[in-house]
Amino acid sequence: KITVNGEEVASGEESGEIALEVGENEIEVIVTGEDQLYTTTYTVTVTRAKDSRLSGLDVSDGALDPAFDPGVTEYKVSVSNSVSRLTVTPAAFDPAAEILVNGEKVVSGEASGEIELKVGENVITVEVTSADGLDKTVYTVTVTRASGGGSAGPTYYAVTSGGRVLAVAVDPVRKNLTVKADGEMGERLAAGVSETIQFVGGGYESFSLDIPVAFLSGSNGGAITLETAIGRVMIPANMLEGLDGGKATITIRRFDASGFPEDVRTAIGSRPVVELTLTVDGKPVEWNNPEAPVTVSIPYTPTKEERENPESIIVWFIDGVGNLVCVPNGRYDAETGTVTFATTHFSLFAAGFRPVRFADVPEDAWYYQAVGFLAARGITNGTGGGLFSPDAPLKRADFLVLLLRAFDIAPDEDPADNFADAGDTYYTGYLAAAKRLGLASGVGDNLFAPEKQITRQEMFTLLYNTLKALGKLPEGGSGKTLSDFADADTVAGWAQEAVSALVEAGLIQGSNGNILPNATTTRAEWAQVLYNWLVR
Repeated sequence: KITVNGEEVASGEESGEIALEVGENEIEVIVTGEDQLYTTTYTVTVTRAKDSRLSGLDVSDGALDPAFDPGVTEYKVSVSNSVSRLTVTPAAFDPAAEILVNGEKVVSGEASGEIELKVGENVITVEVTSADGLDKTVYTVTVTRASGGGSAGPTYYAVTSGGRVLAVAVDPVRKNLTVKADGEMGERLAAGVSETIQFVGGGYESFSLDIPVAFLSGSNGGAITLETAIGRVMIPANMLEGLDGGKATITIRRFDASGFPEDVRTAIGSRPVVELTLTVDGKPVEWNNPEAPVTVSIPYTPTKEERENPESIIVWFIDGVGNLVCVPNGRYDAETGTVTFATTHFSLFAAGFRPVRFADVPEDAWYYQAVGFLAARGITNGTGGGLFSPDAPLKRADFLVLLLRAFDIAPDEDPADNFADAGDTYYTGYLAAAKRLGLASGVGDNLFAPEKQITRQEMFTLLYNTLKALGKLPEGGSGKTLSDFADADTVAGWAQEAVSALVEAGLIQGSNGNILPNATTTRAEWAQVLYNWLVR
């Protein structure tokens, strides 16, 4: 749609010739694309000296590629999906005209390059002065890239991290927006390049990605991040590895919790609930892939009490019968203003708040936040009677129980194989699970010594072996090495690899510049190490 000085110009027609008087003559041209993504406003001021030439102005519908020819120059702004390409060329009869674009001189016949468009207004100023100095034309071009709205109603589209704009399919019945991964994106992912897709357009609370299963079936490919109004979903390259099918649809949508049982509604309150689903070739799939966790971040504004106790902000998983199950890695990130969690299965998830306090853990204790974090998630239940016993030595069995709970590994029920000294108690099933998964080999002769106090280097080694077996070893980056500690040479040879790796990852802080490898580990120390890992 094109209007010149307020009058609409029919598609493909010229606006005719506008006679210019001596002095300034202002012409306003507004061009709006069919998709409503861009509105380009040209305010052209032509200044004529006495006895100079007349200038004509032609405007045609260029499908987001409008062109102007006022007689002195050919000036063209072509607006594509993500950038505005600006070309300025002097007219044939006046090749010596001087051209400035945003104050910079353009050599005759050259293009000035690309100008990236942000959401909002982007102003381009072009000044053209004829060689004889009689005519000067100033174009002030405002290209407005909309995030929604327009005369045709809200605009919906998606923008990739590479700057491309993708169309979205709008389903007003399901209130869903869907974007399709195309061949170009597939090539980028196959080359190991990660891609971000940002949905633009308000009012909808369900967002889907249609993508070939093959695009997300290899560990060497690029990952995809979906940025939506209700949250961010980070999808690993191997999420769909092992699945057969053609087209997968991954959806995140806001879920109405009004149908939950009363106790669930009370626990959730007004906090956000989202549902993650997967279909393959139109059929629902109960996705579960421990090798490819999907990370989700949901915008969240804590209450005053929650801001004062951020370690107690949690994430609930709501199972098929309405039970609330805490996601151990779920937490509030104050820097991004989101609750974030990683999941290896799709379901319903909700933000929650669950403060747990122990009488022997004072608020000014160095381990207060760590213990509160673990207790809120049910990783530790204390030692009974409302106590945590922070200074008590940590038993090998308790270490393993807390570790497996932190990684959401359930105890084995009626295990066929276990350590000979596993007994029949709260840790029996956890020891069986650790043995079955290869996370612990014991102390020899099929014994684990569950009641024995654990030393710091034993704790670090078991943690390292567990992270290694689960493929979760962190990368270095702390800037520290084992040699930075005064007692590094007292670390046993069998523990040096583990201790070195955890020091470099920042999981071991030491005590007064020492590792203290042979010291007995307290429950508070282990809580702090585990907390450092979970919030790293």
